Amino acid sequence: MAITIQHPSITSPLFELAKIIEFDLEVAEDHFSLRLELFQDISDAQRFRAHIWRLEMYRIQSTFPQNETDGQPSDQPSDESIFVDTGLWLSQRYEDFQAETPDRAIQIILNDIRDFLVRASDDR
Repeated sequence: MAITIQHPSITSPLFELAKIIEFDLEVAEDHFSLRLELFQDISDAQRFRAHIWRLEMYRIQSTFPQNETDGQPSDQPSDESIFVDTGLWLSQRYEDFQAETPDRAIQIILNDIRDFLVRASDDR
């Protein structure tokens, strides 16, 4: 049985997670981790979507619970690792692209990341 959902609000095919890879980078003085999530169209094996995330450290303050006396948060701020979208510096968005296999799709993105790193190192 095919997995489907039909509604005018649905504007894309359904994608399922095909692969996740992570690796660490060092660019100039900046050290960080990248996570690449690859999704494959469930009805077209050569259609993909990918998200490239950068692991960042943020200091966040929860809103609740609050002190009854002054309405301020009762918990202290905490440092948290959060994945943020980092695909903006690549040559294209990977919201919808074609490749022969999941491995080839990953390689296309890794080549783009490599090309960015080459350009970034030439700018120094």
